[in-house]
Amino acid sequence: MEVVEIGAASERSNEHVDASDLDEPRPPLVRSTVYVFRALIGLTLMVMGALLLLVFENGLLGLRGDIQTLQDSWPEWLVTTIQVGLGLAIAMAVLGTNGFLVYHRKWRRLIMINLSAFGAVFVGAAASHFVLAIATSDVLADAIEAGSEQGLGNDGLASVVAVLTVSSVWIGPRLRPWVVGFAAATVGLSFVGGALSVITLPFDIGVGIVAGALVALIMRTRDRTPTAGELTSTLERDRISAVHVKRAAVDARGSVPWFVTVADGDELFVKTLGSDHRAADLLFRVYRMIRLRRAGDRQPFSSLRRAVEHEAFLSLAAESRGIRTPRLVTVAEVGSDGMLLAYTKIDGKSLDAVEPSEITDEMLTNVWQLVGLLRDAAIAHRDLRLANIFIADDGVPWIIDFGFAELAADDSLLARDNAELLASTAAVVGVERAVAVAVEATGRDTIAEALPWIQPLALSSATAGQIGKSEDHAKLRSVAAAAVGIDEVGYEKLERIKPGTLLIMATAALSLYVLIPQFAAASGFFDELRGADLGWAAVVVVASALTYVGAATGMLGAVPVRLQLVPVLTAQLASSFSNRVTPAKVGGLATNVRFLQKQNLTLPMAVSAVGLNTVAGTIIHVSLLALTAVVAGQSNEVSLPVPDARTTAIGVIVVIGLSGAFMVLPIGRKLLTRNLIPALRAAASSVTAIARTPAKLFALFTGSAIVTLSYTFAMIAALNAFGADLPIATAALVYLVGSAVATAAPTPGGLGATEAALVAGYTAVGIAGSTAFAAVMLFRLITFWLPILPGWFALVNLQRTGRL
Repeated sequence: MEVVEIGAASERSNEHVDASDLDEPRPPLVRSTVYVFRALIGLTLMVMGALLLLVFENGLLGLRGDIQTLQDSWPEWLVTTIQVGLGLAIAMAVLGTNGFLVYHRKWRRLIMINLSAFGAVFVGAAASHFVLAIATSDVLADAIEAGSEQGLGNDGLASVVAVLTVSSVWIGPRLRPWVVGFAAATVGLSFVGGALSVITLPFDIGVGIVAGALVALIMRTRDRTPTAGELTSTLERDRISAVHVKRAAVDARGSVPWFVTVADGDELFVKTLGSDHRAADLLFRVYRMIRLRRAGDRQPFSSLRRAVEHEAFLSLAAESRGIRTPRLVTVAEVGSDGMLLAYTKIDGKSLDAVEPSEITDEMLTNVWQLVGLLRDAAIAHRDLRLANIFIADDGVPWIIDFGFAELAADDSLLARDNAELLASTAAVVGVERAVAVAVEATGRDTIAEALPWIQPLALSSATAGQIGKSEDHAKLRSVAAAAVGIDEVGYEKLERIKPGTLLIMATAALSLYVLIPQFAAASGFFDELRGADLGWAAVVVVASALTYVGAATGMLGAVPVRLQLVPVLTAQLASSFSNRVTPAKVGGLATNVRFLQKQNLTLPMAVSAVGLNTVAGTIIHVSLLALTAVVAGQSNEVSLPVPDARTTAIGVIVVIGLSGAFMVLPIGRKLLTRNLIPALRAAASSVTAIARTPAKLFALFTGSAIVTLSYTFAMIAALNAFGADLPIATAALVYLVGSAVATAAPTPGGLGATEAALVAGYTAVGIAGSTAFAAVMLFRLITFWLPILPGWFALVNLQRTGRL
């Protein structure tokens, strides 16, 4: 806790306390939310720019040609003068900046600025290679090869943007317009001089923002949260002499709270906000706008100042209507880019800090009556959890923190406030008691209006987590509905789109983008189909059937008890149906776990068996992939499309860099330490346990091998059905690589991604587009679509016999 004593200084007559008089520690290094927000903006620009280039490549390249013609028509002396002047100006800026940082020993800034510039070149090259790799034609690549460009965008512009992004926190308000003006002038003159193409501007700017933001997040920047000294200095400008300042250990979401004692003995509660809080609020609003249909959020304020002024206005409006809320003392700028709000301090504690045994019905009734005044004033608090209900030492409730509040609120926002308060009190005092007090204090109609909003997406994350841990949402709704005499509650549909659905849509769109050109290449598909060898098609059917035998054998080896083959085989057929209707094989895993539980296995044993079977399948797949890669590499019959050394190096560096950056972030370390490492240890423990029974171990890996080999030979048979002349090792390698890539797709059964990956892979090794398309479609028809009906019958059979 940061504490600053200023008592001695305040005793000196006619002497003011300045922030420079305070001995404060150096701000720590943090990963600023500002750079997270900027990285998302940059990534959005990169995606938009890449989509424009991919979808409108011919039109944009034609526009580039017209602009180039215009640039070529300008006088040579003008172009030369601009190019020389720009070169000198950029050189002076680079040398001057680096020299200044070296002179002042700003080594960290020096490293970050130069690293961001070089990082922009690297990110641009990697992104260019990716865009060209997924392009469905060679138009972009041919245009780059014919010109002088080394990639899609302009490395110089991206580097300038990256440097500005990472150094923006060090550029003062007075210097900032000059720096931005210099950058804008550089872009304009670069275009006049012919060194910049406007068609890649979104892509270039996005690359620069992403590179600069990543450097700032990885290396971290100084915490810009206003310090106690800056807070004291700001209050002093408002004629408020602070003698004691300390950080407050209270819940103040979206701000940094302080307790301040002034010279006359009064105490203030001060909350400071900075650019990080502003960025976090914008991210939160964007997320809610995308995720929810009726988020209830108004348009974001244009600046942090406007947001703080809004909170101050709502606080004054509430106080004027007789609502008990701390009196606003002042609003002011603090630090380089922060704002503060100072309120009179109320002695007491928030309701979430009160022991449940000390919360009386009278106290809850007073809280509901106070919230009733908010409703009468048409003020929606929008964060009415227990942390924002303050109980004074005399037991009187106060409402604090109007940071998310809205004036002239509609009935739905007011009803959400009641739902929030009801849910948060139910989590502490119990559902029945909370509902009884609420109905008694506010009436049935008020609680009835709140019922449709008692759902996780309508409540704050803190309240939703509390009610989920203590009592189920459904119980709260049912008890409240019974108390107000409602039989059926019509719930508001809030979710616009689920994150998983968004990922599925993106994967499907990318798969269609890759597949659509293959339809053009498969104009002779029906001719190919009529000439297919039915004998090889029958082999595909047999191989597909063998995959279920292999899956059953593997499952028998994964469980520590003895099971009957036929029910396990039926379960594998049923799980294949579940995989067809759920993303990422979730349904199949759940079906197998439930089936094993019905076979008297405990839940941990069932989950361990399914996980062990998956691990064995992965080991077999990787082993066969490595083996076929070695054999295919030694073959001279087919030339494999191996990327050049530069592309390979970029790919390896990108993977290592992204992996390292991800593991540096807290979410990456959490995933590694809490999920990945325990899962690997559990898998190793399960393998060790199964290894004590050689027959089980043999069945486990034999079954996994049968599954992978059967699918591989089914694909090879489908190719032979259309007369494709391809070595077995090469055909197997393409299938194993393509299926591994498609496994990452969240679509049910890898739908779309599998077809796209396999068609592209076989086309790349020399198979005609129509033949590759026909073979893959036959393979997917027999292995994916035909088992759906038998799988459904198997699922129904298991349910009727009580085995599922």
